[in-house]
Amino acid sequence: MSVAKLINELRHFFKINGPTTHIDKFSSILQRWLKENQDLPFLERLQTQAQFDMSHYVRNVIYKEEELFEIVIIGWLPNQHTSFHGHPCGGCLFTVLQGHLLETRETGEKQLLDISTDVQYIEDSLGKHKVECLSREKTISFHIYSPPFLSSVSSSNS
Repeated sequence: MSVAKLINELRHFFKINGPTTHIDKFSSILQRWLKENQDLPFLERLQTQAQFDMSHYVRNVIYKEEELFEIVIIGWLPNQHTSFHGHPCGGCLFTVLQGHLLETRETGEKQLLDISTDVQYIEDSLGKHKVECLSREKTISFHIYSPPFLSSVSSSNS
């Protein structure tokens, strides 16, 4: 399934469900897409859309469907991190395409994320979280937000 097919499937899903609490269905779309695209050339093409900055992580919106969802690739360098933050009502699905991230929830729960990790989900009712790059190399993550951010999460490391 190409990115265009993923977009079409997400568009159909969100038009029917809106920003959703059908987490299992939302998650299965991304999981199926990732499984179908495990071939290295495809992931390499997707990874070329990641951008990096020495001072902060970089969000690159690769697709946005107003009021429904957006797809974002985030480029991380070692030790870059978010502050604790929340997500809109439909939440965020995310996965790691390259490298390692540590997700920490307000509850203190921590999870090391890498390319072998399943898709993760976060939204405001689950609490806030922060994400940090633990790799010694560039890390790339793939996110689907629903609804799209009106203003992006701070990309500073303060």
